[in-house]
Amino acid sequence: MEIYSSRRVIDSIMSLFADCQNRYDSKRITGHVGLNNQGATCYMNSILQSLFFTNALRRAIYVVPTDGDEPTKSVALAIQRVFWNLQVGDIGVGKSAGTLGDIDSKASTSRHQGINKEFRLG
Repeated sequence: MEIYSSRRVIDSIMSLFADCQNRYDSKRITGHVGLNNQGATCYMNSILQSLFFTNALRRAIYVVPTDGDEPTKSVALAIQRVFWNLQVGDIGVGKSAGTLGDIDSKASTSRHQGINKEFRLG
C-alpha cells in the first residue's frame, strides 16, 4: 500500500511539473526565448546563447554577407537566423527552416570542428 501511495504522489508532482512547463512563457516573464534541445545539443545551445548575449559579436554576425548563400550550406546564415529568432521570436528556437539543424553536415563538418577547437577549455 505504501508503494502505491508514493507512486500516486510522484505521479501528481510530475503532472503538476509538466503542466507548469507547458504554461511557462519565457518571453513574457524574462523578455527572451531560448534554444530547444534537439537531442544532445545542450552544449552547443549554451555556447550559442552565450555568444548571442555578447552584443558586439551579435552585431558582427548580423553584418556577415550571406547574399547568395545556399541555406543548407551556410553556417553564417544559419547563425544569423538563430540569433534573429532569439532576439525577436516569441517561442523557443528549434530545428526549423534555415537554422543550424538544416545545415548539410558534409559541407560544414570542418567548420564545426574548427569552432569546437576555438571553444575548447584547457
